[in-house]
Amino acid sequence: RVERGGRRMSGKQKEKEKSRSRPQGGKSKQDVVVCHEIIDAAMYGKLDELKEIAQLDPKNLQAREPDGWTIAHWAARRGHLDVLSYVADRAPTLLSAQADDGSTPAHYAASYGHDSVLNLLGDRDPGSLMVNDREGNSAAHDATRHNRLTTLKLLVERCPSLIYGMNKDQNRPCDFAVREEIKAFLKDAEKASMVPAVQLQNLAKETRVLNAQNAVLAFYCCNYWDPRAKAERLVQLKAPASKEDHNLEWTSVSAEFLRTMSKAKIAKVHRLQDRKRHTEFVQMRDEIKADSRDHWSEPNMEKWVFNTGRDMEAALQDPNQSVYSRQKHTPSMPHIAQYGDGVYVVREASLCSDSAVAGPDGTKQMMLSRCVTGRYSVGKAGMEKPALLPNSNTRTFHSSVDNVAEPMTYVLQSDAYLYPAYLITYTD
Repeated sequence: RVERGGRRMSGKQKEKEKSRSRPQGGKSKQDVVVCHEIIDAAMYGKLDELKEIAQLDPKNLQAREPDGWTIAHWAARRGHLDVLSYVADRAPTLLSAQADDGSTPAHYAASYGHDSVLNLLGDRDPGSLMVNDREGNSAAHDATRHNRLTTLKLLVERCPSLIYGMNKDQNRPCDFAVREEIKAFLKDAEKASMVPAVQLQNLAKETRVLNAQNAVLAFYCCNYWDPRAKAERLVQLKAPASKEDHNLEWTSVSAEFLRTMSKAKIAKVHRLQDRKRHTEFVQMRDEIKADSRDHWSEPNMEKWVFNTGRDMEAALQDPNQSVYSRQKHTPSMPHIAQYGDGVYVVREASLCSDSAVAGPDGTKQMMLSRCVTGRYSVGKAGMEKPALLPNSNTRTFHSSVDNVAEPMTYVLQSDAYLYPAYLITYTD
């Protein structure tokens, strides 16, 4: 890398800059976007320059270094809040992106005491504070290891269960504490039972395979259905009456939606309670998991996705209707089904908002669904099914995507890959 002043940064300097006292990964990745200019802009906090590069090609925002570092890693490491805020608006998945060693922007913000960065991460992507690296260390481990008491307090306030997390060596954050005031804080926090035991046990079941936000949604998706509403397929969630009124389910759904729709206003949220369909989805998930064998990875193959359509509420009320439409590429409509034929869903709400049709009252509707993608490859227009697996003449990938490294659009073979969990009614 050549810095803007013409001075080359040596490998040792760069390693020292990035080190968190752990080995760096070196695993090569397919379909990695390479753009040294945007990496440099993020590293040195040159927001205007970064914006110009992103405008030339939005894919540049997904650039990675050989060891997996993204522009979000550099912005968090250097404390460039304005750069990270821009990234949160344009490429929010980078907030929880992992380098080859599993480290995230939150790990480096915690290591270097950038509390404002952690607050932004917590506001825009709460789950990003809960991701562990390949050694099992969380941001709380790193804050403790680097004697960042105020940073540790911030993390524990937002994610109380972090104090109980163990890495691969069975060490909790308290095991890294050296300063007496940090030891005292962690001891008092645990003694005060900031995380109820039952809640911790429940979350542990899902946070092994999903981030914290997805775990909450997954539980509410079925486990906490209202037994008094057996006759109702759609149950409206109660919105918090004030900032002090805390509704974890509403907060989780709205946070996932507003992450890229910050200017929208949610009018109401309905939960679909269809036990038969949910059971069928879980069966499909188990089949894909078994078929994927050693390639199965819950964080990469199970997602929460969005889609829009007409009369979605009416379709959800009818168990024989689907809220998903299958797209097919035709020469007369070349812009349709650009990544192959199938059911199209997207990772970010903002990517499908433009296609939402406003009703007579001016509101629009969007579906937040639980999705199992399985193994995927890049799709192309005209493909009737996903590409063949390597070294196979019969078996195909389970789905197609726009980009393997950072998928934003998923093309599924059927709506059996989806469970339509929440219907969000909103205004732009």
